[in-house]
Amino acid sequence: MTIAHRLTEIRAHLGLNQTEMAERVGVKRDSWRRYEGGDTPTGEPLERLARLGFSVDWILTGLGSMRGSVLADVGSGKTQSVLLSVDMEFMGRVFDAVAKLYKEENQRLAPVDQGRIAAELYNDVASIEDEAERRGALRYAIEQKRKELRTPPTIDASSKRSA
Repeated sequence: MTIAHRLTEIRAHLGLNQTEMAERVGVKRDSWRRYEGGDTPTGEPLERLARLGFSVDWILTGLGSMRGSVLADVGSGKTQSVLLSVDMEFMGRVFDAVAKLYKEENQRLAPVDQGRIAAELYNDVASIEDEAERRGALRYAIEQKRKELRTPPTIDASSKRSA
């Protein structure tokens, strides 16, 4: 299932038409239509979807559940549903940084991969409490990813055919 399909599923889950859904997430109807057609939403619409209780991780990667809740142990063997806490503004910055990186490097990236990479980078740096340090860590992580993209793949000598 693609990001577009998951966004359509969210809208259907809420029982809204495209115009109503666009209003809910603060975009124009044409923008929402493009999202359902395959364009990937960025920070602001994703933040609003998270505020509506939908998992950004699920939207971008298809992993986990549609709703942003998980079962957590609250002691005495009991569990309860808790909402995952994600700094949506920062997640939007990470997502946008990944998109910008791949565009600058003239690399194509499937939306699901863009979401996966953004989620990985977010998980790597989101626990840093100081905002300036967190942004610095993100810049560093993006530069490391840039080096990976620029490094040509190595060919294992054992996999070469003999002539």
